[in-house]
Amino acid sequence: MRSRTFYMISTIIVLSLALWGIRLSNFEPNAQKALEGSIHFNGWDENELYLLGGQWQYFPNLLAEDLNTKSSSKKSTLATLPHLWPGDARYDGRGFGFGVYRLSLSGLEPLKNYAMMLRDASAAYRVSANGKTVFSNGVVGKFADDYSAFMKTEQGVFYADGQGKAEILIEVSNFDNGKGGLWTIPYFGSVESVFFLSMREKLVETYLYTTMLTLGLFFFALYAFSRDEKSMLFLGVFSILSALRLTMMGHRQIFGMVPDLSWVLQNRLEYMIGYMLLPVFGYLTCALDFVKPKRGMIYAYHGLTAVALILTLFMPKPIYDAYFTLYKVLIFILAGYFLTVVVQGLKMKADGAPVIILAYLIMAAGAFTELFVREDPFNTSFATLIMVLLFAEVIIVKFVSHKRLKESLEASIITDQLTGAFNRFHLEQLINVSAPDQRHAQRSHVLFIDIDKFKTYNDTYGHAAGDEILRAVAVRLKACVRETDKVFRYGGDEFVILAEALPDLKVHDLVNRIHESFTVPIVISNQSFNLRLSIGTSTYHGSQDSLSAAIYRSDEHMYALRRMEAGSAT
Repeated sequence: MRSRTFYMISTIIVLSLALWGIRLSNFEPNAQKALEGSIHFNGWDENELYLLGGQWQYFPNLLAEDLNTKSSSKKSTLATLPHLWPGDARYDGRGFGFGVYRLSLSGLEPLKNYAMMLRDASAAYRVSANGKTVFSNGVVGKFADDYSAFMKTEQGVFYADGQGKAEILIEVSNFDNGKGGLWTIPYFGSVESVFFLSMREKLVETYLYTTMLTLGLFFFALYAFSRDEKSMLFLGVFSILSALRLTMMGHRQIFGMVPDLSWVLQNRLEYMIGYMLLPVFGYLTCALDFVKPKRGMIYAYHGLTAVALILTLFMPKPIYDAYFTLYKVLIFILAGYFLTVVVQGLKMKADGAPVIILAYLIMAAGAFTELFVREDPFNTSFATLIMVLLFAEVIIVKFVSHKRLKESLEASIITDQLTGAFNRFHLEQLINVSAPDQRHAQRSHVLFIDIDKFKTYNDTYGHAAGDEILRAVAVRLKACVRETDKVFRYGGDEFVILAEALPDLKVHDLVNRIHESFTVPIVISNQSFNLRLSIGTSTYHGSQDSLSAAIYRSDEHMYALRRMEAGSAT
């Protein structure tokens, strides 16, 4: 019942925070549709952001330097953004090549500065306005040797001319990426609005990255305490891979963290991490133990891991780029298998199965949106974060339950079931630890305690009363010692106390305290028992001694005191 309440409350909190984050990161810009390569602004809102979509003039196989030639106008076509290049027979049917996109803006405020921003627009591009470069990514060229790929979100500032016009050129080239063209739509607006958008996106990316990284490290720490919970290990790996992937998307903040990182290596790492997420997710599903993992599926995950590493580490970019098409098919196939596993867990009423199903559906929706609807990294990233947090709910409950069960079992092993004191087995463990090759330097007082005439109480009042007496004695003995000291039931009516020898504890003071506590009768079923205890003491000298010898000495001391008392009485 407690776990069900925890699931309900934590799930509501997780979903509320996630929806707030999605709302914060998403906004709806004003979509402007270009007609035949031009947009005229009637009225201008300083706080508005615009998407410059619609029909741009497109000049294939030309760059800006070629547009002034007489033949360039004949090569112009209209391309609707986002625009992907078709396969070119010169490049084995791949979307390689170069070209220029042109858009004329009018209705702007004369000589006023404006800003543009592009997200992951192409493998290499250069944006210019009224003949001046605004920003660029990589090196645009007409041939593979003149070209250098680089891809990250960029923004820049330009000025409208004296008539309130601006001619925007975006030169694009691609000779190694899986797709070519201008596949994202530029953002346009005032300098303040565009740069505020850029800053907000960076903050959201940083928040998602740090949260996922922190969660991953947290799961690793939990796994260090409980190696049996493989689900925590795989959830930690999945979280850290997702965090690293976030640094390689959008503004690609990985280049700020590792300035010397090359684009080629970053691109390989980005694909490797993306391809690794699927098999790691498979391992995580198996570790939930909703159903017994099929050996064939384990081998399949091993194979997917090996393929991801081999392709991205050793194969050229066109090969590991082309694998992405097959990868999307594999996501569909395995998503169906994952869902059947979780549904089976729901049928078996596995703890947390409804939460896991919700996590799968949210993650599936995010992945589907990114792969087939719109390449918006934030939606998928927030879906991943929600999934990880929901998984964390189930795994943490499982971890706490297992930890409590383990502690309960360990306590039952070393606890005397009748009295609640430590048992003889635990004392034997300490004796073994204090063997000559493992002795420690801690000095302790050892008290050996026997209940006088206990057999008489047992025979007279019955074993049930005798058991109650033993329980009451154990309670009083534990009340007389410190929390760091230990009370053991040695056997029958015999008890042993180990009390660390500190300056504030003298052994005769502890013995007197015990005797004084038993001056008050023990009452059981309206019958009072005035008990007397025989207590022998010795000192365990740590590295110079053995605990078994110290217990033996205290036992001998107890019997010596009994003989002395018997002689005095005689």
